Amino acid sequence: MKVTITDIAKMTGLAKSTVSAVINNRPGVNSETKKRVLEIIERVNYIPNQMAQGLSNQSSYTIGMIIRDVTNPFYAKIFRAVEKKAGEFNFSVLLSNTDGDADKELQSMRFMIAKRVDGIILDLSTNSIESLLEVKRSQIPFATFGSAAGKIEADCVEADDTAGAFQAVEYLIANGHRNIMFAGGRQDSVYTQRRLTGIKDALLAQGIMVQENSFLYGFENMADGYRAGKQMLERGNLPTAVVAYNDLVAIGIIKALAESGLKVPDDLSIIGFDDIDLVTFPLTTVAIPEYEMGTKVAELLFNRIQLKAEAGPVSSIVMETKLVVRESVRAL
Repeated sequence: MKVTITDIAKMTGLAKSTVSAVINNRPGVNSETKKRVLEIIERVNYIPNQMAQGLSNQSSYTIGMIIRDVTNPFYAKIFRAVEKKAGEFNFSVLLSNTDGDADKELQSMRFMIAKRVDGIILDLSTNSIESLLEVKRSQIPFATFGSAAGKIEADCVEADDTAGAFQAVEYLIANGHRNIMFAGGRQDSVYTQRRLTGIKDALLAQGIMVQENSFLYGFENMADGYRAGKQMLERGNLPTAVVAYNDLVAIGIIKALAESGLKVPDDLSIIGFDDIDLVTFPLTTVAIPEYEMGTKVAELLFNRIQLKAEAGPVSSIVMETKLVVRESVRAL
């Protein structure tokens, strides 16, 4: 016979509401009571009826997560962290990919709202705030990662992209480089703009003139990086160093150069961004704490969901970046 929440209440001698609070990981239950309930649940192999739970408390036990590129290992780490944290609250995660397109972001947002998710985690890559306005109107709790909410107050976890790019260029300059190119992402991307700001600040800090024609845009994956490498070769007069939008772009550039008989770092120094596990080349890169970012943004969202904290101050967490020095930069 299937064990019910009523049976668990009888076995523990507690009210059904108390047992329900433990099962749904709600606050207000002391540790001894929680331990007692969980021991009984494990002993009798009780499986909560999530549909019934949802009907009783108007919860779907699902959060939505909207990201730019499901194929990028950077986002895989963030998703794993969010999914783990969601599991602690007996929630599932509904994932949507947007390719960094503002229209797709808005479409995904409306899809999540229609699915009646309990909360949404967003990675908004462009300066458009239409998606934020949409979720704000829906009154569904939400949090953003990677990009600040801008004109709308929202819980946010982001990496210090500007400082990371500054560190990268500072390191290149210390190694004698002055002719430095940036292979950036989409020009309207907040990440591109922040990294560009860090690059320009580092150049100006050393009295090096900023050359706008040294900044290329539209590169976000390995295929884009390969295209960026080909463009650089076609232009001639290669720079001595490149800061790539991310590690995937860096690897694409390295591949394009290799096909022309050029080597990194002998013929070109290069620094990536993200420090993803996929890269086997000894790439110097700016590491971003992806897993920690995913954990933090999920914690912020579940705080809003569990405590019904729609009002009150928002949290903005900026995670430090770190330059990881390997073997892709040559001293001049």
